[in-house]
Amino acid sequence: MTDTQKALAYPKYWLLFGREWPVEVKSGPAECGVATIPGFIPRGHFSRDTDQVLDTVGAYAKQHPDVRLVMFGEVSHWLGDANTDWASMGVDWEGALEELANAPIPQLLLNLNQWGHLLLSTIGIPKQYVHFPDGSRRLVERSEYETLRAQLTTLLEEEWPRYIVDTVPAS
Repeated sequence: MTDTQKALAYPKYWLLFGREWPVEVKSGPAECGVATIPGFIPRGHFSRDTDQVLDTVGAYAKQHPDVRLVMFGEVSHWLGDANTDWASMGVDWEGALEELANAPIPQLLLNLNQWGHLLLSTIGIPKQYVHFPDGSRRLVERSEYETLRAQLTTLLEEEWPRYIVDTVPAS
């Protein structure tokens, strides 16, 4: 493995964001999570919004050095805790994530089940309740988010280095 491959294969952190749940998938997992490494994405090659999202994710990661898998939703809620948000920053975060998802950058698409997708989409929301068709509801426990993070971090620690070796030229 070259030095470049090593640097890409073992990043300080990954960014994970969700895509819309595919309507054609009624049960089972779907490719709806995108993992990438913001620290290696060059600035100035994409829109201002994308650069701002990447820089904000980087600032979050600096303040949370123990988090290897940064989920986009928690960055958004972190901004809220600081009394700001993407809109007040003038950032089209949806467009930025779409641009990242379609960019020629190192990224893995992750298969998530519907519960994992829900957790990814709601991480950081305090007292998140899930409502069921029968009228019942239940509170999503913080431990459920942390279990998802631990599982996906382990998956990325195992799969990401192989992905990099297979896709990044050795020269």
